[in-house]
Parts: sequence; C-alpha cells; structure tokens
Amino acid sequence: MNLFEQQAANRRKSRLLVAAFLLFFAWLGLGGDWLAWQYTAELPPGSYRHRAPWGGIALGLIGLMVVLNIRRTGAKKVLWSAGARPLEIPATEAEQRLVNVVEEMAIASGVRRPAIHLIDDPDPNAFVTGTDPNDPHLAVTTGLIELLDRDELQGVVAHEMGHVKNLDMLLMTMVAGLAGAIALIADGLGRMFRQIGRAHVNSSH
Repeated sequence: MNLFEQQAANRRKSRLLVAAFLLFFAWLGLGGDWLAWQYTAELPPGSYRHRAPWGGIALGLIGLMVVLNIRRTGAKKVLWSAGARPLEIPATEAEQRLVNVVEEMAIASGVRRPAIHLIDDPDPNAFVTGTDPNDPHLAVTTGLIELLDRDELQGVVAHEMGHVKNLDMLLMTMVAGLAGAIALIADGLGRMFRQIGRAHVNSSH
C-alpha cells in the first residue's frame, strides 16, 4: 500500500468510525422511543402516546455535536489527558536537541512542523495527535529525550512523522476522542441511574 492508498484507507476508517458512533447514539435513542411507545400504547384515551422518534433524533444530534467537538478540540483534549505542556522555549540541551530534530524531520518528510509538547514522565514514549494534517501535535516524555541520543531520537520522530503523513494521527485522535466521550456519557448515566435508584429506595421507606 502506497502513501496515497494509506491516506485514503485512514480517511475511510475515520468516516466509518464516525458513522458507527452516530448510528450507536441513534440506536440508543430509538430504543428509548420503542420502550416509551410500548409503555404508552395501552394508556386510557386522551393520555399521551409516544409516536414520534424524539429520543432517536435528540441522541443523534447529541452524537453529531460530540463528533464536531472532537474534530475541533480533540487534540487539545488528548494532550490535556496526557498531562502534556507546550515546549515553547527550550530550557535544556535535551529539549533543544528535540526541537532541532523535529524541524529537520518535518522538512525531510514534507509535513508541517508539529507543535511540540512535553510530558513529565520518566518512561520513554511519544505520540502525535490532531484531526488536521496542517495542525499536528507531537508529545514526547522527558524520559524519552533524556534516554535517547540524537540518532535514536531522529528514528522516533521520523516514525511519528509517518503517522502524520499517513493520516494515522486523524484516526487515532478520533478513536481516543469518541472512546472518551462514550466513557463520560456512560459514567454520567450510571450516576443518574444510581441516584434514581437511591431516591426510589428512600421513597419506598
């Protein structure tokens, strides 16, 4: 698979991921609509009967807003969750070496120079994030830049630049953002149902 085929494949996977996410939200809403329809179908004349799929429409719109928000702010959320801080002015020789290597590898790979971020962690690690190939972000741990020499650092940065060029960065950011959104929503729903359960128990006493 050449570069253009890889880029096309990652764009296609990203679109399928978004479509699956939106369908999942719509499915949840329509399931609620079906339950409401079943519950209200046998009520006396004049009572409310649920017929319009308001739940599916509402959750579908919520899912769409989540996707649009991730497209706009996904990189910032990923960097925040990793505890990354922008590297604006190098303060050490290792940080200056990192800046130099990133600039060299960006020119060599033909991609826009990523914004550089540091994570205060002794374990060696690096990743790129972003939903726009013209606005990539590279995060590396302090442990990585202290452990590797210049040649080794070039290899790591070149690998991450490949993720930018192949648009792996887009797919990985969307996966991380959507998974985080589902986790937050599940946590919120769990808290809500627990509170409802407690209220029901208290009222029964």
